[in-house]
Amino acid sequence: MPWWERWSATAVHLGLYAVMIGLPVTGFLAATSLTVPVPVFGLFELPPMATSPRLHEAGEEAHEFLVGLAVFLIFFHVIGTVWHIVIRRDGIAGRMIPFLARRQPERTASTAA
Repeated sequence: MPWWERWSATAVHLGLYAVMIGLPVTGFLAATSLTVPVPVFGLFELPPMATSPRLHEAGEEAHEFLVGLAVFLIFFHVIGTVWHIVIRRDGIAGRMIPFLARRQPERTASTAA
């Protein structure tokens, strides 16, 4: 792969991992900085932990930013996948999508030697 493909793939994947960690953290921060308890799937409630309007606003802003970043990164991840399936046809998408993987002929003892 050219350098720009390797660089963009690395950037998108690192961004997706950062978003997967950051979204729950900022969501938890925004939710628990309210003055009311936070229901968790209707099973129990988390009490308010740090009731600060500034902290709540910062958590909300960071969460909203990360949602937008997630949409951006997912869009480019899909574009990259389509690029490898339709344009390059290099089998890279087969690593993630098993039914797209190219089948390799099985080696027998006579062909292995």
